[in-house]
Amino acid sequence: MSHDGRDGAFPPSQPIGDSPKRRRRAILTGAVVSALLLGSMTAAYAFGTAAAPPPVATPAAEERVVSDPAIPLPPVAEDRLPVAEQPREDLPIPAPPRDSEMTPVPVLPVDLETIEIPDECVDLYSASMFEYLSVDEELPLNDGTTLDPPFSKIAPVAALQEGLPGLACTWGSAGHFGLLTQVNEVSAEQADAAEQTLRSVGFACEDRDGGTRCVTSDTEEGEAWGETHFLRGNVWLCTFWANIAPRGYTSDMVDALWG
Repeated sequence: MSHDGRDGAFPPSQPIGDSPKRRRRAILTGAVVSALLLGSMTAAYAFGTAAAPPPVATPAAEERVVSDPAIPLPPVAEDRLPVAEQPREDLPIPAPPRDSEMTPVPVLPVDLETIEIPDECVDLYSASMFEYLSVDEELPLNDGTTLDPPFSKIAPVAALQEGLPGLACTWGSAGHFGLLTQVNEVSAEQADAAEQTLRSVGFACEDRDGGTRCVTSDTEEGEAWGETHFLRGNVWLCTFWANIAPRGYTSDMVDALWG
């Protein structure tokens, strides 16, 4: 039997496996396979089972930070505060104490005029004055023949001196020549009373050497005598002199006591 193509057989010039339908099916099959392979590779890369794709070139780190507005730039050095000066908003601010919680600190008065009276006569004078008085044989210190205090000859003044604590220093012996000195500790009220009494009986008083100095003198039957009183702070100095009055005697004691 001959084959002429009219009975449905393939013409001899076209191979059996290369028909147009087969070529179309092969092209479609290849496309599907390629799509499946591409999808498989994409899925494998997403889960990390396939080799990673080659890296894509990116800008340097410095360029990325500068060009990316979402990343804030670090502050410059002069904008930074030391750690100790960083503000702490989480620290509570203590409230100022109320008046009822504040304890006042007492202020004690300082009385620089209050001093201690010395226990010995050597501490009542400067070294030069003590030596000057000591070298005179007619002026023995604290001779037993001299009077006991009070030494003022003015009765109202002597009444105020009676019984006051202090120190007595006498230079001389019984007779008409010598110095009788007493230094007493007094209160402010006693010092005021002494000054008023001295002024009332005729003493001449003036401000001197940081205190009040009152003096009087007289002559009786050719004998000179006098009294010098000095009030300062808690001290009352009194000297009765007879026929001798060393220059600067009272001021020397003031310097020795208050410096």
